[in-house]
Amino acid sequence: MRTVSLLADTRAAMVARREVDEFLDERVSIEAREDARLLASELVTNSVRHAGLAKGDSIGLSMGLTGERIRIEVIDRGEGFEVPAPPAPAVDLTAGWGLLLVQRISDRWNVERRPTSVWFEIDP
Repeated sequence: MRTVSLLADTRAAMVARREVDEFLDERVSIEAREDARLLASELVTNSVRHAGLAKGDSIGLSMGLTGERIRIEVIDRGEGFEVPAPPAPAVDLTAGWGLLLVQRISDRWNVERRPTSVWFEIDP
């Protein structure tokens, strides 16, 4: 298990992608690594945009690998949210794809509140 703290700014998603890549390295397939990197990036972006974090706040990124199960958790001190019903994909959407991608690509995911924790698991 590895946990890092990301500064909640416009670079956070990029840093999260790099951290996931370094953590998973060659231990899982490239496809699983790419999926994990994408989903972590989407969740970190959601934290930056929607958690109401102040300048200087941080976002936690926790990464684990047991057997071949990847588990990634993004934690912030925002208010949290209820798991929404899956939206119908619309090709004209310019935003709002993050949770849809998490739902479609991960094997399991959920939201816990106070602090807000959104996690997903991938079984490569």
